[in-house]
Amino acid sequence: MDIRNILHKKEENKTKKIRIIIAILFFGCILSLFGILVYRHQHKAEYFLWESVSVEGTIEVHNNYPINTHKLISKDGIFGMKSSSLNLNDFLWEKITVDWNITGITKDFPVLEISSLTIPDKSVKVTNNIYSFAKELIYFDFSQEKEFYASKDKNKITIYFQNSPIIDIESFFCSKITPQHNCEELAQTYETNDNDLFSSYGWNIFYKISDNEWITFNDDILGYIINTVDEDLLLNISHLLNIIDSNFIKNNKRDFIVENCLGGVGEDESVSISSINLDIIDENLLKLDIQLSDSLWNNTSCKINVDVFDNWNIKNITT
Repeated sequence: MDIRNILHKKEENKTKKIRIIIAILFFGCILSLFGILVYRHQHKAEYFLWESVSVEGTIEVHNNYPINTHKLISKDGIFGMKSSSLNLNDFLWEKITVDWNITGITKDFPVLEISSLTIPDKSVKVTNNIYSFAKELIYFDFSQEKEFYASKDKNKITIYFQNSPIIDIESFFCSKITPQHNCEELAQTYETNDNDLFSSYGWNIFYKISDNEWITFNDDILGYIINTVDEDLLLNISHLLNIIDSNFIKNNKRDFIVENCLGGVGEDESVSISSINLDIIDENLLKLDIQLSDSLWNNTSCKINVDVFDNWNIKNITT
């Protein structure tokens, strides 16, 4: 018997076995994929119109206008997204959370037409193009300026105009121990040295440190170093920048204070807020020490701990 024929037949048998194994694996993969698709279809979450959902995920561009312009990829599935007040392209690299109602249903996914979202790991909330930075106690009202937006990287906030960075803001905690962080002494020094300064619409004073570099303060708890690309730029847009300091709270949170410190008594303007002292307790948690008096000059003290990121949700209150 020719040994070459025997070896040839063995090689043919080996090749056939390999092909059979490959075919089995291929069809096995097809069946597994089919099973996964069937399972996902059977276990696909069912949503209904106007259902309230809370979804965390990342945004991808999906140009399917007018139904949706983006997709939100989350562990709960895929959601279509669109917005008339937010440029969703500004959040493509962020992990966001959306608390919203479903405004449309397609065969592929439910659709959210949003005007608000949050970036939890950065304590940032954006509503109608108003950017609130809870840890820095600062917000920017770009609701009428759609070409502006802001982002945060570590401790630096950057303002963009038409996708170009124009202003950087870095915050720091005031401290009486270190001279470079003693906000009260710094402000006095700038005033004594006749540094250029201006007051914004919200009565915050901005001091010029050097060319295109300014500084301002949130009472005696936070300082903000601001770098601009143009000398007059900060002055021109300062009315869009709002610092949540004692003056801001006194003027904008009066009803909140009266309701929680006096149970709503004095909404007829008879209550006077004498003073407010701020202190940062923890991330997003702000302590307000408030002194009030009514029309009969009865004085009341009130201490409120609020989470400024969680819609000013009260954590503790004593009167």
